[in-house]
Amino acid sequence: EDLSSALSTDFDFLGKPYYPRTYTAVEAIFKRYRPKVDGVDRYGVRLNFPLTETAVEEIIVYTSQAPFGKGEEEMVDKKVRDTWEIGYYPWAHQLKSYVLPDVCKGLGVPLTPTSPRLKLYKLLNYEPGGQ
Repeated sequence: EDLSSALSTDFDFLGKPYYPRTYTAVEAIFKRYRPKVDGVDRYGVRLNFPLTETAVEEIIVYTSQAPFGKGEEEMVDKKVRDTWEIGYYPWAHQLKSYVLPDVCKGLGVPLTPTSPRLKLYKLLNYEPGGQ
């Protein structure tokens, strides 16, 4: 009965159930921040998207081979996963502050009181054929 009542009312929903978007402005955000690896600034590295092959070659020297598995079972095996990783860095905060409000608006979800979160973990770069 409650469900029937809820479905029979008019909805004022202005959003969509999905929000596909390419962020060209993300490149500007990444230009402002340089990744840190082990706490050391790598001033020669700038992350612009999409990454060019030359940029990937420059970035890889500041990354580590991405392991797979979980906990003590993590391991690196390029035959299984040929992937490089950069951890969570200051640029992620800027990305969140730009992307989260935009996605919420597109979905019709208010930033308050729902307080949605965007959790970024790592930036992964997969080699051709990598998984």
